[in-house]
Amino acid sequence: MEFYSYIWLREDGTPLYVGKGSGNRAYTSKGHRLKCPTDKARIMVFPMLNEAEAFESEVAIIELFGRKDIGTGCLWNLTDGGENPPNWTGRKRGAEFSAKLAQRNRERGQSEAAKEKIRAARIGTKWTDAARAKMSATRTGVPHSAEWSKNISLALKARAAARRQAQEENSRGNG
Repeated sequence: MEFYSYIWLREDGTPLYVGKGSGNRAYTSKGHRLKCPTDKARIMVFPMLNEAEAFESEVAIIELFGRKDIGTGCLWNLTDGGENPPNWTGRKRGAEFSAKLAQRNRERGQSEAAKEKIRAARIGTKWTDAARAKMSATRTGVPHSAEWSKNISLALKARAAARRQAQEENSRGNG
């Protein structure tokens, strides 16, 4: 079985993602946006005679179940299948899809317990000099937009005003 098409299924048995592969592709998350099902029974593999048939099968299955991003079905695929289009790397999501995704993520949110666990883990975090230098280097030479500069300036001014107010209150209380 050199080439095949495959379907990843959700826990309820509905299709989640369709792909074309060879080797171990259907059984790994590497190279996918989605996480491969841990239960291998939720992976359906359809062996094909050659790569062209595998691509055709992938296209047909995606057309059958439809894609979430364009509102035609239940699959998380971002293309109609077949060989990846030449402009794949420059693909942009539509504003409506991005807004829906952002809303869903806000609704899901994290539990207060999870947020508290993250806060507690971050308290007292000390960055090494090497880590600080590495983080700094990734941003060195990157120009900032005028809006970014304005927002940072406003934030710094607000922080300075809050410090002055706190100092004044402390000096009034001690004096």
